[in-house]
Amino acid sequence: MATAISPKATAPLAEVLARTPAAPAEEIADALLEAEVRALAGSPLRRPGATYRLQLHRGFRLDDVVRIVDYLADLGITDCYFSPFLHARPGSTHGYDVFDHGRINPEIGDEAAHRRMVARLLERGMGRVLDVVPNHMGVGSTNQFWLDILELGPQAQSARFFDIDWNPVKDVLAGRLLLPILEDLYGKVLEAGLLKLEREGGSFWILYHQHRLPLSPRSYPRVLDRRAAEFRARFDPTDEDISEFLSIRDAIRNLPAPNSTDQEDLEHVRREKEIIKRRIGLLCAQSDRLRVFIDEDVASFRGTEGDARSFDAMHKLLEDQIYRLAYWRVAAEEINYRRFFDVNELAGLRAEDPTIFDLTHELILCWAREGGVTGLRIDHPDGLADPLGYFRRLQERLFLGACRERLKAEGSGDVWEQVVAPLRERYRATVTEDPSSPLFRRFPIVVEKILSRGESLPGNWPIDGTVGYEYLNILNGIFVDPSGADEIDATYREFTGDQQPVAEVVHESKLLVEDRLLASELTTLTRQLGRAAECDRKSRDFTLNDLRRVLREVIACFPVYRTYLQPGAPTLAQDREVIEQAVARARSRSPEVDATVFEFVRDVLLLQEPEILTEGCRAQWDRFVIRFQQTTGPVQAKGLEDTTFYRQVRLASLNEVGGDPSRFGNSPSLFHALNVLRLKEWPGGLSATATHDTKRGEDARIRIDVLSELPGEWRTRLARWSRWNTRKRLALNQPPDAREEHLFYQTLIGAWPFGGPDDAPPEGFVARIQEYMVKAAREAKLNTSWIDPD
Repeated sequence: MATAISPKATAPLAEVLARTPAAPAEEIADALLEAEVRALAGSPLRRPGATYRLQLHRGFRLDDVVRIVDYLADLGITDCYFSPFLHARPGSTHGYDVFDHGRINPEIGDEAAHRRMVARLLERGMGRVLDVVPNHMGVGSTNQFWLDILELGPQAQSARFFDIDWNPVKDVLAGRLLLPILEDLYGKVLEAGLLKLEREGGSFWILYHQHRLPLSPRSYPRVLDRRAAEFRARFDPTDEDISEFLSIRDAIRNLPAPNSTDQEDLEHVRREKEIIKRRIGLLCAQSDRLRVFIDEDVASFRGTEGDARSFDAMHKLLEDQIYRLAYWRVAAEEINYRRFFDVNELAGLRAEDPTIFDLTHELILCWAREGGVTGLRIDHPDGLADPLGYFRRLQERLFLGACRERLKAEGSGDVWEQVVAPLRERYRATVTEDPSSPLFRRFPIVVEKILSRGESLPGNWPIDGTVGYEYLNILNGIFVDPSGADEIDATYREFTGDQQPVAEVVHESKLLVEDRLLASELTTLTRQLGRAAECDRKSRDFTLNDLRRVLREVIACFPVYRTYLQPGAPTLAQDREVIEQAVARARSRSPEVDATVFEFVRDVLLLQEPEILTEGCRAQWDRFVIRFQQTTGPVQAKGLEDTTFYRQVRLASLNEVGGDPSRFGNSPSLFHALNVLRLKEWPGGLSATATHDTKRGEDARIRIDVLSELPGEWRTRLARWSRWNTRKRLALNQPPDAREEHLFYQTLIGAWPFGGPDDAPPEGFVARIQEYMVKAAREAKLNTSWIDPD
């Protein structure tokens, strides 16, 4: 295998390190690189074989894993595939809401428990596949980065961590963060007395149910000066404690302006806000008189229910904060930070920033260096600004970590700081010049990428493949009899009255998602596109309304989750085809909109920038394309997986993540052909039959598949069961509609426990079916929804 490692032969690493005087850093870097290449050529890193996914939570901890290792090994499992187990929000059952990347979740164990588990796995020769969540993190009262932003806004050191629009459409949100956490309209919640002020040490907090929101130190004088006249009457300004109190007030007033971007000002306010809180805390601890007075100030912010004016002081205090509290329903239209889909509690991370990458991956990379980690699973890469750049950086950090360990093993760890820069340079040159190098896909990485029909992974991604959604769907297709399609379709149409082609349902569902769940994201995109349009005299007359209409339609017509264009890089043929197709379809659906608007949007999405654009305008185009690509995926996921799949259910087993409901089964020969293709192009990808995100387990899917072989029997039973339930439907004010009823019977077929027809179902079965049907009805968004539950 040809590998561009060095223009000339390199001496062995041990020989280079043994030289006196010491060899130059560049020569050590060459020797390190070649040593790693030779090691990989002789013995590539082990890839996971048979994986078993373990969902960790407070009910199944790291020590519980130790107890089942022998059982898993005896089953033939080679690698345990873990859910995320970094410190997540308290009570998390899934772990994808990480808020501290530097610690193990204490609900599943500590570092000692982790070492015990690793040791036991190694004893049985088993590896660990770790789940990495780079796109988002859980935010709230337990996230210190988030609390920092709530105190200082754009001036916070952690403001760069998240995608926040500090200049949104609504003027009152300029420099502020919308927090849609209230159960009702702001005024009602305020005047119900549900927002409470509390002092803790030297800090002040707003309490609302489980939420604890810090006051900005700049707003402390509104509390401390609440009774200024009484303070002057009661206290002697020459008293040492009073003098300190007055000094603190002066320090607050002397904080730099909140809109200052001067680096010295930023450092000053970040340092001073902690000093101010510490000084207030010490003062309260040593002066009972002042502590009581300040706590009386705090108590005076409590209003009296029924007396609206008594809440004026609290309202003014809240208006001084970086955050603007709002009714949770407001989020869909006004939220000004990027989220994971429409989940307000999961804020998008800027993983493209090297500093943020290093901070959020430090512990994962440490475990990889220590050994026993045989693979990484990357959650939701489609949310990243630059997936390719992220994968390259991850492989690079893993490579550098291995080289550092190699130096330590040679007793030369002290030269690392001199070697790392030239080593990094040589690594990048190697993987750029020679993608066949074993360094290119050195470490096993699989990604949670959902491929649409006919779509393939970008070949330049340095990964092993996907987590296997395309495999599980093509596998399931073998068990669906295509000859039953016409009769299954006819039965579905007759029973439900639904005559829409699935493509129309998808399109309609995506428009609904854009309008009701992700309207704020569409608004942000429209404003960015409007700025881009202003950059060119040929497009400056396009109105925001027309741009929004075109964007909304293009996104709804997108045939895949996203494209992967990057400013300054060549456009992949697959991406060009997707964009051209989406724009053409959108244009055919909107003949009333001037065609030049569609042409402009197409050119922007393809980064076909006019030569006359200034650098600033090119940056506007680039920012828009990046955010657009981060938005199409959530619309596709919510519109297809979480709406269409519950609206049109002719055969529910086809409605699986990564599936195409319009494909009614497939031949074994197609299954084998696709496996051959996967073996050739992505041999390290997972061949999964189910994941933690699939709608149904394998057994339920297979049972429902059987209906395709018995379409006549299915038609008869469906009519009979529906007839039996006629009286029950008549007894309800709002009975399930025909589509919901159709899904209900399929669900029972898939989930009914083994046993005789007269056997009572196990405890909890009925409740689980009821809960599932409520979920399904709300996901369909026809008769009820999560926003407007019935």
